Amino acid sequence: MEAVKKEEMLGTVVYNDKEGQAHEMLNLAFAIATGGDKSDIPLIDGKYVRTPYHKLTLENIEEYE
Repeated sequence: MEAVKKEEMLGTVVYNDKEGQAHEMLNLAFAIATGGDKSDIPLIDGKYVRTPYHKLTLENIEEYE
């Protein structure tokens, strides 16, 4: 992030979307605990959830600080 701020890099990828991961874990745990519908949860191989990567640039860096 410092290199992007100093404009030594044009951008990077933020891969640890802790909020997105927590959201998907909560949705999955709730569906399992209540016997609810899991069709809206983007499961991979029936058991994994992948959250998308986020591009970090000088224009959006404030969102990730």
